[in-house]
Amino acid sequence: MDNNSIRIICAAYYVLLLGVCYLWRKERTNRRYWRHPSLVLEEGEYNTLFTYYKENCHDRFFRYCRMEVWQFDELLNLLRRRLSKRSRRQPVPPEERLAMTLRFLAHGGDLVTLAESYRRGQSTAQKIVKET
Repeated sequence: MDNNSIRIICAAYYVLLLGVCYLWRKERTNRRYWRHPSLVLEEGEYNTLFTYYKENCHDRFFRYCRMEVWQFDELLNLLRRRLSKRSRRQPVPPEERLAMTLRFLAHGGDLVTLAESYRRGQSTAQKIVKET
């Protein structure tokens, strides 16, 4: 066998390997849920703590977001159009997107904990923080 034949055989093997990897990955990434049932059952931190603090406890709201309520509202008004999303399913409201991002920036932590506390998926929380 000459070098040219070996290269053709290696290229064919590589293409075949890529095809098998693609099919394996495609089978593996099928989802069972759009949103896991445990995330749908209860209301998250946004519906409980955040709205309560915003309406009733302004000092706790400041500790939660590291800004006053009027500052949050003004920032939300500036960003509302860019944070609004359209989807076949119910999208995450702009106020919740901003609240998630400010919570992450104000307190650090990891995105898994943030996603669980807001009752969103980990990839959703990661995308929201990145976009916002």
